[in-house]
Amino acid sequence: IADMNATSMRDMGKVMAEVSHRLAGVDKSVLSGVVKKLLA
Repeated sequence: IADMNATSMRDMGKVMAEVSHRLAGVDKSVLSGVVKKLLA
C-alpha cells in the first residue's frame, strides 16, 4: 500500500491488482479485509 501511495478506498482496486500480481497464491477475501482496514 505504501509502495503505491494508496491513501483511500478509491485506490483499493489498484492495490488489489498489484498484490494479486506479486503474490499469486493470496486469498482475495483476506487481502481485501486487510486493505480495507489499512485504508480506512
